[in-house]
Amino acid sequence: MQELQLSISDEAFQAAQELAKEQGYASTEGFLNDLVTKSLLEEENFDSLFTPERLAVIKASSDGIKAGDPVYSQEEVLNMIAEKRRAWDEANPQ
Repeated sequence: MQELQLSISDEAFQAAQELAKEQGYASTEGFLNDLVTKSLLEEENFDSLFTPERLAVIKASSDGIKAGDPVYSQEEVLNMIAEKRRAWDEANPQ
């Protein structure tokens, strides 16, 4: 493995920090390493997406479903959002 020093703009680094955090990476450097490697090798390996934080969310969702929490279809969710929007629009006329 080769080690490399990379210079990017402050704006690009801030964007990388935000994406790394959103995607559950432990560090911005790890996120950038995966990003560069994947873009150069066009890997189809999705293992990096399953960070410990994301796996914890998946497990919590699974546990909730097993415990009887409701599960909604995409159509049901879109209908609920539309209904909430209608109610908000009625309560907040422009």
